[in-house]
Amino acid sequence: MIKPWSFEVTDKNYLSTLSGTSLSSIYFDMFKVGLDASDKEKVLLDLINSHKQLSASAHGNVAGAETSDGHRAQVKKFGDKGGIALVNGHKAQLKTKETDDGRHAYLKADNEYELDAVAKGSLKDAKNSEFEATNERF
Repeated sequence: MIKPWSFEVTDKNYLSTLSGTSLSSIYFDMFKVGLDASDKEKVLLDLINSHKQLSASAHGNVAGAETSDGHRAQVKKFGDKGGIALVNGHKAQLKTKETDDGRHAYLKADNEYELDAVAKGSLKDAKNSEFEATNERF
């Protein structure tokens, strides 16, 4: 039997402890976390049991996250037609465009790999929609 999650709130924006159990193959694990959401643009999550921390923030059209062991991710939106993402030294660009063929999503990763995904039809249900993805490698 799995016990439900329980938590204790000590302040309006700070969750001091959250504990629960998850079924593992042999035993139950207890999780304890701390959450600081006192800043409306930044959240800190402490994984108390594993001594790790995750911070995430957003401002305008930019959002980012970082772990205590140095892993980072950042995304930036450019209008409503695309954006860029950076994750641990890798870079991906996404552009969207509507043509007579359908709606295109162009993805370029690390300036090496390119993918053109096209959606055609009504796009409201699978029966009346068609999807196709092409790139130079395949």
